[in-house]
Amino acid sequence: RIWPGMLPSEVASEKYRTQFVEKLRADLGAAAAHNVRLALEFHVNSLSDSNAAALALLDEVNHPNLYTYWQPMYWIADPDYRFQGLEKLANRIINLHVFQWLFHPMRGGWGDNIERRSLQAGTDEWRRYLSVELPEGDHYALMEFVRGDDRLHFRKDAETLKIWIGETAADMPKV
Repeated sequence: RIWPGMLPSEVASEKYRTQFVEKLRADLGAAAAHNVRLALEFHVNSLSDSNAAALALLDEVNHPNLYTYWQPMYWIADPDYRFQGLEKLANRIINLHVFQWLFHPMRGGWGDNIERRSLQAGTDEWRRYLSVELPEGDHYALMEFVRGDDRLHFRKDAETLKIWIGETAADMPKV
């Protein structure tokens, strides 16, 4: 997992971006020599903090060994925007980060802005996200950030996710 810089894409200078891309290309070459794939985080305040920014960065680096993780952009409340980004990035996604948050941007610091919710609270969104076909191969849905960091909430969310993945697999065309 590669964190794509520490500056929002809109404020990063060309020099900053170029240095990041050059370093990433070198890392990708070293990783490919060992048959290791690298993936960018898809996150706020980075060079992949929007659908367009993530696509632009992947296109600029232009390396067959570079992928991205995908997660709902909690900082952008529009589920259609999130879904469109998932569709556009689908052929470059390696894994999904699965969580359900409600974002309150005016509450203060990062942790104060996040309301962790049950995965079931996002049923409609997540069923839609999971309907997007990813490239052939193994992909994982990595659960993160459950309510209260509680094992019981984790287990309930895991069961919900398993049901959705099972439903999605049942809807896939048979080859």
